[in-house]
Amino acid sequence: MVVSFATYLLGELVRRLRRRPCAPGAGRAPRWLATTGLATVLGFLGYLGLVAMTLAPGPVLGNRPVLWLVLQLLAAGTALTTAATALGWWRARASATGRTHARLGLPGLASAVFVPWALFWGLMTP
Repeated sequence: MVVSFATYLLGELVRRLRRRPCAPGAGRAPRWLATTGLATVLGFLGYLGLVAMTLAPGPVLGNRPVLWLVLQLLAAGTALTTAATALGWWRARASATGRTHARLGLPGLASAVFVPWALFWGLMTP
């Protein structure tokens, strides 16, 4: 997931540096998807490492650690931007090229893995 989200963001950076226009169906939603997905996965790994090293969850709000609540918000944002990306791709599927399908396939594939992963770790539980 990290490689897929980061590759999409790197490709977007190269596209912007070359001043190429955004492809149909690839507006802001895929960028937000890659950003929130990457932040969630890296944040989860960092939080897991922090808890493993210190054996303390950090400050707690209600019954949950604050950092865990932030990760849950990021996971919810990733799920919402997954839906927005899929909707944007669906609306522009007729005018999208094979290159656009391949570019949107990266975050799409990562988000298809992300949702079950987040459910397994409890990032998408209320």
